[in-house]
Amino acid sequence: MINQSRLYDHERIELRYNTLKRLRKAKDVRGLTQCLRQDLVKNIGGIASHDLYDQCHFGTKRLIEKFHNEVIKSIQFIYYYKGSRFSA
Repeated sequence: MINQSRLYDHERIELRYNTLKRLRKAKDVRGLTQCLRQDLVKNIGGIASHDLYDQCHFGTKRLIEKFHNEVIKSIQFIYYYKGSRFSA
């Protein structure tokens, strides 16, 4: 799988993907919420760059797709969380 591209910061996305996944599996709702807040208000790692989507760069966006899927899983986990409540 090709995760590297000069068009976005693949190392940062890989790190954030792994962090989200680890926090979700650890059921760390507070950490997961903070991590999502940091990432979803900006163009993390350049993944919204016009140049990235201007042409077909075969395989280079698989990591971005994995990251987006983990974001969705994380949001769903927080939404359905049955543990003790916390104040964000």
